[in-house]
Amino acid sequence: MMRPALLAAALIGLAALGATAAAQPVRGARARAAARFKQGQEFFKANDYDHAIVEYEAAYQLSREPALIFNIALCHDRAQRPSEALAMFQRYLELVQTGDLADEAREDVARLTPIVEAMRARSEAAEAERLAAERRAEAARAAEAADRVQHDRERREARRTALVQRSDSLERRARLERWAGIAGGALGAVSLGIAVKYGLDARSAARFITDYRDNNQWTDAALVRDTEGRSAQTRMIWFTSLGGATVIGGGILYLLGHRDDAEASRLHLELHAAPAAASLSLAGHF
Repeated sequence: MMRPALLAAALIGLAALGATAAAQPVRGARARAAARFKQGQEFFKANDYDHAIVEYEAAYQLSREPALIFNIALCHDRAQRPSEALAMFQRYLELVQTGDLADEAREDVARLTPIVEAMRARSEAAEAERLAAERRAEAARAAEAADRVQHDRERREARRTALVQRSDSLERRARLERWAGIAGGALGAVSLGIAVKYGLDARSAARFITDYRDNNQWTDAALVRDTEGRSAQTRMIWFTSLGGATVIGGGILYLLGHRDDAEASRLHLELHAAPAAASLSLAGHF
């Protein structure tokens, strides 16, 4: 650190400059530099180094006095800013290579260089750690995004599988219901045909019996025909009921099959439109 005697020696030129400038009737750039330098001294004595730097820099711009660069370096050093202080001491040595201030500047450069290098090393290590942390965070975000994508893919695939299974089940059930409905309708039609046949038999027997009743001629043949007619009538009723119920049941089954087939078609459309790994083509249905 610079001794007070050296500081006084560094600034004596500007102090004399200020005194000379004050005696002149016209205050030029050097007089303004001396005034700014004097104000900087006041700030320096008050340990207000930032304001002192402002005044010293203004004085340097007006006078180009190298000692002011040394003063700025000293302010940075006192303000615990070693990087800025080192840079200014080195700048001073570029301008002045001999003298007490130059020797003091070299000592300060030697003192501050390892400090700045250590700070730079810590800063680089901190920056490297920050970058590594960012890379880890980015990798974690990428892994999380990949997990979400995989989860969404698995969820869509599970839904697609469920839809396929549901659609296949509906198609099989619809096919069975339609065939059962057709078979029921056919069986009902056959039953109704048999009922018609028995109805005709019963009607024929009724006419035969009516003729015998009108003539009051009851024979064994008439009794047999009466029994056959009654039996035919009973069977007609049974087959009519069976045929009607079977036709109705077959129709209901066929309609249920049609409904299930429509639902299966809707599921096929949903599968075809869904963003799955493989799309399903619409299949024709019976």
